Amino acid sequence: MLHQCEGTIFRICYLFSDRCSESISDLYQEIAYNLWMHYPEFRGQSAENTWVYRVALNTVRQLYRKRRKVPVFVQFDPEAFENYVDDSSNSLLERLYELIDRLSPKEKELIFLYLDGVPIKEITTLTKCSKPTVMRKLSNIKQLLIQFNQNDEQ
Repeated sequence: MLHQCEGTIFRICYLFSDRCSESISDLYQEIAYNLWMHYPEFRGQSAENTWVYRVALNTVRQLYRKRRKVPVFVQFDPEAFENYVDDSSNSLLERLYELIDRLSPKEKELIFLYLDGVPIKEITTLTKCSKPTVMRKLSNIKQLLIQFNQNDEQ
């Protein structure tokens, strides 16, 4: 499951870190640890990738709250990381990440799920919000990103 959902995990690590390979690796380790520890609780009531999203985003939330590190290690493959991060050389994508960095952690979660193509129904499940609430929040986030971009251009 870890291997199948590696792309999702790397994208979460990339978005919720300072994009330094050490920070990404640390966050990847923490997410892998939590996936390993909570795997017995996986009941198969959702898709594996949805469960991985949930665990990974909860890990990010927990780290934001506690700012702690757990010394658990999973082999980190730098080549796999490069496959997912190579797209960042695109200046437009890098600009989007710069704008997203200004959002709150909860706003980052929502826009990440949306940009990653997660269906709204799954987003509502992951965030425990109603569909109208998710749609309104996404609209507000998009407007914030537009506003950030316009303010930077002036």
